[in-house]
Order: sequence, then structure tokens, then C-alpha cells
Amino acid sequence: MAEKHGPSLRRFFREMLTQWPLIALGGTLNLVGSAAEGGLPWLAGMFIDRLAAPNPGLDRFLAGLGLGAGAADWLLPLGMAVSLALNALLVFGGGYAIQYTGQRLTFDLRRRFYDHLLALDAGFHARAGSSDPLTRLVHDVNALSNSVYAVKEFVTAAAGSLVLVGLILARHWRLALVTLVILPPVIIALNLLGRLVRRHTHTVRRAESSLLARLRQSLESMRVVRAFGAEGYEREALDLRVEDARKKTLRRELTSAVTGPVIQALGVSGVIAVIAYGVGLVDAGTLSIGMLVEFVGLVALVLKPLRTLGQSNSNLQKIGASADRLYEVLDRVPAVADPPEPAVPPPPRGEVVYEGVGFAYADRPVLADVSFRAEPGETVALVGPSGAGKSTLVKLLPRLYDPDSGSVSLDGLDLKRWPLAALRSRMAAVPQQPLVFSASVAENLRYGAPEATDDDLRAALEAVGLADRVERLQGGLEGGVGRDGVALSGGELQRLAIARALLADPRVLILDEATSSLDAESELAVQRALARLMAGRTTLVIAHRLSTVRGADRILVLDGGRIVERGDHSELMAAGGLYRNLVERQEGP
Repeated sequence: MAEKHGPSLRRFFREMLTQWPLIALGGTLNLVGSAAEGGLPWLAGMFIDRLAAPNPGLDRFLAGLGLGAGAADWLLPLGMAVSLALNALLVFGGGYAIQYTGQRLTFDLRRRFYDHLLALDAGFHARAGSSDPLTRLVHDVNALSNSVYAVKEFVTAAAGSLVLVGLILARHWRLALVTLVILPPVIIALNLLGRLVRRHTHTVRRAESSLLARLRQSLESMRVVRAFGAEGYEREALDLRVEDARKKTLRRELTSAVTGPVIQALGVSGVIAVIAYGVGLVDAGTLSIGMLVEFVGLVALVLKPLRTLGQSNSNLQKIGASADRLYEVLDRVPAVADPPEPAVPPPPRGEVVYEGVGFAYADRPVLADVSFRAEPGETVALVGPSGAGKSTLVKLLPRLYDPDSGSVSLDGLDLKRWPLAALRSRMAAVPQQPLVFSASVAENLRYGAPEATDDDLRAALEAVGLADRVERLQGGLEGGVGRDGVALSGGELQRLAIARALLADPRVLILDEATSSLDAESELAVQRALARLMAGRTTLVIAHRLSTVRGADRILVLDGGRIVERGDHSELMAAGGLYRNLVERQEGP
């Protein structure tokens, strides 16, 4: 996958170029700062040569300023100090401009990535789970954000190298030819080590994702872990993943750490060769000591950006690996999306029609030729053995998936022509396990009705018999329900979910085993709340506990992805088919 998305780093840089004014400012400041730094060896060489013999050009310059030749004793050191100060100031300014640009871009990338995750279909999330997208959203975006410093360092080092090499060629082109022998090894080393760092970064991210997945699973299943005394097993499983991530991270960091010293060693070898050659020229009288000092000083200055280039290249490969993983998801086209030309939603009635619907997960068929109609205000129950396709059938209604064949329509309009937001605003779901957020009661209730007032919230809680319980919470409506709703019982959480659905005022309800996990007392309270919620609304009910669907207007019996029976409770019992068999298994003949 990394090879397929190899240009990801270039894409990230192209996005950076959308902020070209700041980048141009940063690059210019770095270039000027490097030029100021390059003046230091030149001034130092001039100062050394002046000790050996007069410098007519320097003397004429000082005379033009009205200064004597002796002024060079303090003016040249002052010039060196100014060069250093200018370099520090300009490089700081250039680096800050580039860093600022990078931070803005990574913030935008994080937001785009999260928005795209929200837009991706249920199939993607079912395959990816929660840990892999979370690793990409947090670790990979953080890698881009934290490594933007490497971009700044790379630009600074590249600018410094260009300016300093330019000065070397302009002032000492013959000596510079000697240093060119180190360039091919440097380029080869940068390329090979960079590829290794990127490859190792991909393996590290996969190991981190596996570790996070296992950690989340064990923490979310802590009751089961303790009930079976499986702490040791979980600890061993986690230790294996921690050790795997540690080894892979160490391999990457070892490769990354080698890069700088290798580049510096090659550079130092070049300097040694140049010094040996330069000393021979001084002995021959064709080069002054000051000129040799100037050249060696310039080459020594080049060594620092060369080392930085090596380390920055390593860091940029980490950015590239993270960019690969982010763009891999960003490039994924959602299987379910708004139509190119959405239709105007019809008046709300709540009529649901399935016509010849077929669906498969990958190569596993789940539904085949399913057809039925739910009239406005009707309650239709879906029953059948596990794996019959009941849950998949209702997932097609809010377009979590699209059918492979046939069609589903709401109020006479095919779901594929609906704007997604408008479609989903007309329905609400109450699942078996109520989904609540670690937030206040009010925030949980307003999730489906952001404009609801506190009076609206209290009325909804009153309707489901939960108002008094919420008032006893510390903070009342603004009181927190705790992580996973630990402040409320299972039945209370289910009634909170029903109140949330009531506030959303949907035309279509989906009840997925909404009472199956409750005790008798809680189930009775929830059934009362559901009765209020279902009144006047089209309701699709999935139920394994068949006693809860006796009052449904129609019961559809699914088996093997097909509707094999349909009718009300009395008709199906009289037919003596699968429905009656299921009832007798649960309740006895």
C-alpha cells in the first residue's frame, strides 16, 4: 500500500504550496540568513591574511569610510558578530513562518480526515473497526504535525547548503571540485536510508494499531476479564503487542539515528581530503593561509546543513509514511453518498416500501428478493433465527448500506434520491444496547434535536418516566451520566435513548431488541415509554423475544435472507410454520 501511495508526501507539499506567501517568506529569510552565515569565514580569512600582509582593497574601503587601516582590528570581528546575529534572527523568522504554515495545514488535514470518516459508509467502519482509523487520526496526523519541524529544518538546511555551495564555487571553484566526490555517496545514502525509515514507519503504525485495538478491547470488556480471571491472559496478549511495537520502533529509530552520522562522516572525509589538498597549495605558494581558512570554514559550515538534511530526510520519510496512511483513507470514495442531484423530500408520512431487495457482505449473500410495505403508522415486526438478515434489512433504511438489487423507498421516493441528512432526520433508532455519550443528560438528549429547550427536554423525560430520576442526579439536566452511562441503570439508559428519539420526532422508528436485555420491572417501564414513542409512527421492530411483538400490525418471518411467512400473530400461529415453531420453542406448546 505504501508503494501505491508513494506520492503522498508530494501531495502534502503541494497542499503546503497553497500557503505560498508564507512559505516564500520563510524560504527567503532562510536564504538571506545562510548568506549572512557564509560571510563569517570570508571575514575570518580576510582577518588572518591581513595579519600576514596588508590588504589594499580593505584599506581603500576603510579610507572611504574615513577610517584608518587599524580600524580593521575591531571592524572585522564586529562584522563576524553581526553575521552570526543576522543569521540567527533571519533563520528564526524563516523557520517560524514555515512552522506556522505547517501547523495550519495539519489542523486542516485532521479536520478533513475526521469529516471523511463521518462520510464513509458502514461497510468501511465494519472492516476497519475503531482502532485503525483512530491510530491514523491521532498518531499519523500528530506525526505530520510534530514533524513539520523537519520540513522547516529541511528547507533551512537546503537553503543553507545552496548558498554556501554557491559561495564555495564562486570563491574557490578549483578546491570545490575536490569536494564533489562526496556528493554521489551522500545522495545514495540519503535515498537508501530514507526508504528504510519509511518502510519501518509503516510497520510501526500497524503495530501501534494492533496494540490500541487490543487495549481498547480489554478495557471495554473488563467485567468479562475479571469474571473469568483472565487478567494474566490479557496481560500476556498485551505484552506481546507492546514488545512487537517496541522492536519495530527501535528498528526505525536505529535507521533514523544512523542517517545523520553517515552523512556527517562522508562530509568530514571530504573536508579532510580538501585540507590535505589545500595545504599542498599553500606550500606551493598558490594559495594564502587566509583563503584556505575561508574555504575550510565554508566547507565546515556546509557540514551542518548536510547532517541536518540527512536527519530531516529521515523525518520526512516518517511524514511520508503517515501521509500514505491518511491519504489512503481520504482517497476512499464512500459507497453511500448524497445523490448528485438530490430530489426534494416529499411531505412526511412514514410509508416504507422494500421491492425485490437483495444484499451481500462481500461474497456472503444476506438478503434475497425481500419485498414488503409498511403503511404510515404501522408496526411491522421482523422475526426469525439468528443470521436470517433482520438487522441488515433495517440498516438499509437509513442507507447505512445500499441494496445490491431492488430498491427501498420512503414516502414514495427511492432512498438513493434523498439527501442523506433529510432522510436520516425522518427516522430514529433505539438499539438493544443504548448508546450514550460521556456527557450531560441535556447533551445526550439534544443529540437528535439541537434546538430543544430545557422545557422540551423535561417534557420528553416526563413522557418516558425519567424526569424524577434525572432531577435526583447531581446537576440535574446538566449532570453527567458518566462513562458508558454508569450513573444510570440499564432500563434508565434505554428510556433516556427513547426520550432522545422522542425529541427528534421521527416519522419512522427502528427498534432493535430494545427490551431484550432488561429485567421484568425495567422492561415494563421501557415498554410504556416505547408505546408513547411509537404512537402514530411507522415502526420496524426486530425481536428475538417473540412475546414482545404479539401486538404488531404485521409480522414478517425471515429465514436465510428471505421472507418465508407474513401475517399477524394469530394468522401465523394458525399457519403452523416457522413462526409457530419459534414461539413454541420459547414459550412451550
